Amino acid sequence: MSLFEVEELKKERLTQGELAQRLGYKSHSQVSNKFKKLSKEEFIKWSKEKDFEGKGWYKEGDKFEIVK
Repeated sequence: MSLFEVEELKKERLTQGELAQRLGYKSHSQVSNKFKKLSKEEFIKWSKEKDFEGKGWYKEGDKFEIVK
């Protein structure tokens, strides 16, 4: 596990840029586009598929949080 992965595990709330990195994207705009295009359920499913630990994410306020 990389240092980035260890640091991200400590966080439960991520900025759009941090979530983009966690999901393997170089640009936060890719996450932004998916967030705008998909329903809540679709976005959570999509993020689970991309997340290295299979966690689902959704935006609450100004940050993305793990959906439990």
